[in-house]
Amino acid sequence: MNIKMRSSDVFKDKTPPEEVDVEDEKAMEPFKFKWHCQKGIIENALKLNIEFNEARDLEPVKILITGPPASGKTFYSNKISQFYNIPRVHAAEFAEEAYKLSNLDEEVIAENELASKIKEKLDALKDDVIAKLTEENEAVEDYEPPEKEKIHVRVPDEFIYELMLKRINENDCRNRGYILDGFPRSYKDCNYVFMKKLPKYDPDTGDLIEEEEPELEEG
Repeated sequence: MNIKMRSSDVFKDKTPPEEVDVEDEKAMEPFKFKWHCQKGIIENALKLNIEFNEARDLEPVKILITGPPASGKTFYSNKISQFYNIPRVHAAEFAEEAYKLSNLDEEVIAENELASKIKEKLDALKDDVIAKLTEENEAVEDYEPPEKEKIHVRVPDEFIYELMLKRINENDCRNRGYILDGFPRSYKDCNYVFMKKLPKYDPDTGDLIEEEEPELEEG
């Protein structure tokens, strides 16, 4: 088969009037074909995903269950998760995931920036624990500090935030929604996970301005 294909005229740019400077991209913008997904489906998968949901009125269900310890948060989170068929998101799973990432093979960790950061931080915290125990038991004869692999330290919040943000942006959470089981626990948690801070740039150089987060007042 010898099929000669050519683009339809509808895809062609319009011819601008003579007074329009063709070198001026902004002036030429109204005469160019308006692409919706110029780079194809793969590059615009998220946009198409959102359009699919909006066209069918598929609104994700997002629920936060909060309360004091032992008040039934996990019990009711599981019940609602089963009823709506939406994933339950809990901070404990991110701590477990952080430990799994830190225990990956050295070669894998070297290629994973987040895993590398987590391992470096957890190792530093474990070293601090060993140093403290060694100092406290200095007078104990034949004292041997515990092995680093057997020491369990609390995963810093910064990694919990990053892993949680990654989780709620996965396909099942983005399309169906999620139940937050007891997390976020505070305004600070909410701010790090859900607030979108607009970047500021230097008007002269165009460089990104790094701003430190202000300290929150007590209460």
